[in-house]
Amino acid sequence: MLDLRSSPEPSLVESIIRLIEAGHRLVLDRIDLIRYDLGQLASRTLRGAALIAIGVVLVAGAWCALMTGVVLWLSPFLTLPGSVLVVSLFTSAAGAGMVAAGIRRAQYAGKELVAEAVSDALGKSVAAPPRGSGDNDGAPRDE
Repeated sequence: MLDLRSSPEPSLVESIIRLIEAGHRLVLDRIDLIRYDLGQLASRTLRGAALIAIGVVLVAGAWCALMTGVVLWLSPFLTLPGSVLVVSLFTSAAGAGMVAAGIRRAQYAGKELVAEAVSDALGKSVAAPPRGSGDNDGAPRDE
């Protein structure tokens, strides 16, 4: 015959233990998910970095070949040390200009990030200082 007695309901202590175990499993599952996401991010980043490195090597090789061609093209007009000197001066000037532009952009981007962080912290909009304002601290001026 079928027993119609209901199973005893869990006590309060058993319910709390089950709740704690479920919370523990949830935390462990979230940690595993974060670990998986970080692994995917690291894998994508490393693949991208490898492709960038290969591209840089190929571009550097192409630049060397191009500069060798320019030196050879200039050799009828200038002696060999002169043509190498001309190519070296133009290349170093272009490189120095790119480094200076990169430094300026990085400094300006840093000021924008600081202004954004301050505005987020204060809960209001704070504009980044205009380019070339001369402020080293990035704080807005009261005029």
